[in-house]
Amino acid sequence: MPWFYLFTAGTTNVTRDLTVTAGTLSVVASTLNLGRNLINTGTFTATTGMVNLNSGAAQTISGAGSTTFHDLTIANTLGDVALSVDATITGTLTMSTGDLNIATTKTLTITDIDDPGISGGSTTSMIVTTGTASVVKNYSSTTAITFPFGNGTKYRPITITPSAVTASNWTARYTPLAYSDLTLTGISSVSHYEYWTLAQSVALTASVQLTWHSTSGVIDYTLLKVAKYNGTDWAGIASTPSGTNTSGSLPTTAVTTIGTPTSYWAIGSSSATNTLPIELITFTGNKTGIDNELKWTTATELNNAIFTVEKTYDGKNFEYLGKLNGAGNSTQSLNYSLIDYNIRPVINYYRLKQTDFDGLSTLSGIITIDNTLNSLSKEIVLKTNILGQEVNENYHGLVVVIYSDGSSVKVIQ
Repeated sequence: MPWFYLFTAGTTNVTRDLTVTAGTLSVVASTLNLGRNLINTGTFTATTGMVNLNSGAAQTISGAGSTTFHDLTIANTLGDVALSVDATITGTLTMSTGDLNIATTKTLTITDIDDPGISGGSTTSMIVTTGTASVVKNYSSTTAITFPFGNGTKYRPITITPSAVTASNWTARYTPLAYSDLTLTGISSVSHYEYWTLAQSVALTASVQLTWHSTSGVIDYTLLKVAKYNGTDWAGIASTPSGTNTSGSLPTTAVTTIGTPTSYWAIGSSSATNTLPIELITFTGNKTGIDNELKWTTATELNNAIFTVEKTYDGKNFEYLGKLNGAGNSTQSLNYSLIDYNIRPVINYYRLKQTDFDGLSTLSGIITIDNTLNSLSKEIVLKTNILGQEVNENYHGLVVVIYSDGSSVKVIQ
């Protein structure tokens, strides 16, 4: 097996793609400045050295081989770094400039058990955990760890401070959407914008700190609480908010049980003064002759830009139907409606998407309207092809169905 080493106690600059096709490429006691992509199908190991991703354009770490860094610095001045493979860091990840986008299902593991292993993080340099992507930190210390998460636009870190020096694998991710269950107990509201996920290999207690920003919907920051999902609903945890209504930090007052295997965390409020999200009361639909009418009602709206109605015929693949502007900010009940003028004689599925001014969005549950032919209160009087010629049930192709009220619909027969 061939071996390749970069081990001089100096700096090596690579301005083209670095491809490892076989064997092992090691970075030992040196700095590798990589200005392009790392494609690893062999073994890439930085045993004691540092890899600095410092391009002025988007970069990727890809391949199918074992990829291990000692110290890794994200210092991309004009682009982001996409991690599309599982990777390990044995030293420190430093977030300087540019985002680190971890592909869904992929994991970045940081193994320095005595050190936080993550440095930096800001509005211009954050970790984006796409889908089920995650960061795993092997840890045995009571020093605080900040996971510098965000959605690529908003910086949304979470900080944990373990209460005991006990080895555990901490898994964390950030999701810029509402959690699937928004049931509340002992708390008035919880954010529909985002939530954080924490998991442990060993059950420990810790303090947890979240933050809020100008678009979080905070009207009275003194009422904020860290909220934890306990498996059935969201409950507030005693917290000590510090800052202003536009920004601040929200640590728990004392250590709390993180929970195994997984727990979920979000910004909550002890009073409805902080509405935090839009509050959707109803989303319904019904047939109106040959059309479908979609209706929804909100109790409150905050930073709400647009409602989009999406439609599908199989419950999976959705398409755009139409949109209405939101109210922006409102504390009174508002009603909306949208007509679907192009329905098929099948079961039609709809969902409502809400998008705020910062691009964050949430989805409603799916509703159905049964438009099958036998559900319509009118009779079929004629079927023709597109040339107007009458056809029967044995005809295959595009059919125009004409009803007793004079309406018609095109279907594939």
